Amino acid sequence: MKAMEKFVDAVRDMDETILVPSRLMDLRVGRSSEREGLKSTDLFRLYSMVNCVRNQLMWGANDCPAPEEEAPHQQQRIGKGHVRRPSTASVASTNSAVSTMSDTDSEAGNENDSGIEAEGDPASALPAYTHKMEECFRKHLYGLHRSLQQMTDAATYLTKRYQNDIGATL
Repeated sequence: MKAMEKFVDAVRDMDETILVPSRLMDLRVGRSSEREGLKSTDLFRLYSMVNCVRNQLMWGANDCPAPEEEAPHQQQRIGKGHVRRPSTASVASTNSAVSTMSDTDSEAGNENDSGIEAEGDPASALPAYTHKMEECFRKHLYGLHRSLQQMTDAATYLTKRYQNDIGATL
């Protein structure tokens, strides 16, 4: 929670400082003192992305434009062959159309199925399953913390950069 608070605070400071976001379009990254990961970064796009992520985190809204919508000037690749489209038929309706098992047989099978696939002793599979879930959770939590830290650093960088370059000319 602390990483999220730091991120939201950094974006709030950024929004309070950057009064005219379009001025970021005139700024270029490229100083020798700049962080390596920010070289050739579009600062206005970075500003928009950080704000969008903050809104998603706080309100759950997905108002961020898709990468295709963001960059219409980029040439889209047209592939040969057919285009894959999502199916409109649900898995349940396709399964029910071809199923020969009665509903009572299916319900009886579900009562005996724990959902954990195990070979041999089911009691020995539970700790392995739990360990795998815990490991997966920790991996994603670490990734979330790392991403929040990077975006916090980006918001702080944009704030300082705007203050130094734009604020000095006001």
